[in-house]
Amino acid sequence: MNLSKMKYLSGMMLIGDGVAALVRPHRDVYAWHTGPAAWQGLMRYLDERPALTRAIGAAEIAAGMLLLGGKKPTVKQLVEDIPLGSAA
Repeated sequence: MNLSKMKYLSGMMLIGDGVAALVRPHRDVYAWHTGPAAWQGLMRYLDERPALTRAIGAAEIAAGMLLLGGKKPTVKQLVEDIPLGSAA
C-alpha cells in the first residue's frame, strides 16, 4: 500500500472516530477503555468531560480532512493492492 492510500484511509478513520466522539462522547470513550492503567485513567477523565471529548472529536475530523487534502483516490487505486488468488 502506498503512502497516498495510507494517508487517505487514516484520514477516513480519524473522521469516523471524530464523528462518533461528537455524536456519542461517552460511548466513544468507552470503546477505548482497554489498555494500560494510565490510558484507562485518561479515558475516565475524558468520560467525565463530554465537551472535551467532543472538542477532541472535532480536532480529529479537522486532522482527517487535512490528510484527505489532496485528490481523492479512485476505487481502482484503493483496491489495487488487494491480493486476488487464482481459483485453482
